[in-house]
Amino acid sequence: MAICALSADAPRASCVNSTNLSPARASRRQFVGGGALAIAAVAAPIAVAAAPARRFDQLLAEYRAADAAINRFYQREYNPAVERAWRSAGPTPSLHFEVPTREQGNRSFLLRPSDAEALAAKDGPLWGQEVWAAPVARRYVEWVARSDAAEAAEGIPALEHRENELHAACDAARERLMREPAPDGAALAEKLLIASSVDVAVVDRRFVFDLRADAERLRPPARKERTFV
Repeated sequence: MAICALSADAPRASCVNSTNLSPARASRRQFVGGGALAIAAVAAPIAVAAAPARRFDQLLAEYRAADAAINRFYQREYNPAVERAWRSAGPTPSLHFEVPTREQGNRSFLLRPSDAEALAAKDGPLWGQEVWAAPVARRYVEWVARSDAAEAAEGIPALEHRENELHAACDAARERLMREPAPDGAALAEKLLIASSVDVAVVDRRFVFDLRADAERLRPPARKERTFV
């Protein structure tokens, strides 16, 4: 059985908020002049059709909706269920154990979870360090069983499946938005904020080229220097 150090897993980690301008409402006034006295007549308001939404704005709204759905899911469903399961299972037991030695006193070791499970399932005599590691391994395996039962009772497997679906939808919405050319500087700023909010390790490298293409297209032309004779 191998005894080695255990590295803790990094915790799992989430968007850009901005204000949408509502379309302007307009009405028209007509003025009728007559003789020396000007009489102003106000016509009935005329409904003005709103300009068709830009594709970029539609994609931005879809991305924000997908991101908001993930946040609601974590706040209302996933996080509460996980916290209840953790409380039910209790704290994770330590995998450290000590072995007494004549020369150096007690020496501390750390079991890997896989070694703890294998040791707890061993059917036969224990040898060497296994004698001191076995009680630690049994406590850990018992905790794993409690944790699995608590997660099943809270529906964690189904929630994790839903979590994956929501993240896939959000990733797809972000991909569509980032691939859409920014129609103006404000749109480019939105894309920069979104790209910078995502973990650098998972940002698609193509986003960099999309943003650069936007910047080059929207960059104002260089002003010509005026010469005086």
